Amino acid sequence: MIRIDWKILDSVAQEYVKRLEDWAHLHPHSCLQTKILANNMLDHMDFRSLILCPPHLLRKYPYPSGIQGGHFLTSYRSFFSGIGRDGENNAVWLTKKLNFQVCPYCNRAYTFTVEKSQPKSKRIVRPEIDHFYPKSNPDYMHLAISFYNLIPSCPSCNHLKSTQILDFHPYVGDLNNKKAQPKILVNLKTNNKTGDTSLFPEKPTINIEPSNTNTQVLCLDELYKQHSDYAKELLDKIQAYNRSLYHPLIESFQSIGYTPEEIDRLIWGNYIEEGSFAKRPLSKMTHDILEQFGII
Repeated sequence: MIRIDWKILDSVAQEYVKRLEDWAHLHPHSCLQTKILANNMLDHMDFRSLILCPPHLLRKYPYPSGIQGGHFLTSYRSFFSGIGRDGENNAVWLTKKLNFQVCPYCNRAYTFTVEKSQPKSKRIVRPEIDHFYPKSNPDYMHLAISFYNLIPSCPSCNHLKSTQILDFHPYVGDLNNKKAQPKILVNLKTNNKTGDTSLFPEKPTINIEPSNTNTQVLCLDELYKQHSDYAKELLDKIQAYNRSLYHPLIESFQSIGYTPEEIDRLIWGNYIEEGSFAKRPLSKMTHDILEQFGII
């Protein structure tokens, strides 16, 4: 649903592959060390190219010779349940580093990683880690620990997606290069139940266009229909802050030191720049509706 520029994640990817290698060194009897890194058929550079394979090339990445898919699954489970040299769980380390504050699949749920220390334990809340190409599929088991195949997501999206393969990868967009990124729009073509035919209905209907496997598999079309109240608030603000009032309001806030982006966030209650969609739920919906009505 939202796109996060995968190129900005390169530094995290480099740290991730080093952490994998370091963990394997600390655990010389692990499957990662004995079955993968120590395999004569997979030298150091081949291992790194597998782990750092760009998202748009993952599906065609060749299966490494001489390594069973189950070895990658075992390595995934042991590494992500394990602790790094810094004493931090590897899965928690990754979700902290990526710092996706909102699920990239739906843009509806927060995905913070937080820790709370207690006298005898530590409580951790973090997003789930989805495999874009499912690790249970024999064709993609070798991608179980590939960095760009790991997508922090909310539990709902992770469970709905399950083993299905989507069209839209959060790091590169549509993998088939056929469809534009879906937009979340107020439906102006049909009347609501009250028969209201005005431009700003009391109970707006939300559509996502065009549909793709993401919207279908993750039930986004139906889920976003439940945000009619949020759309109504946006429409009310659009009416209140028409162009004759909007620009003077911006100038007024700028006079006391606010940036244009901060002012928009105050007015609309959300981030509306495409590069900030991962900071707050429903930010893409906010952007798309404001764009639909010519506000941005």
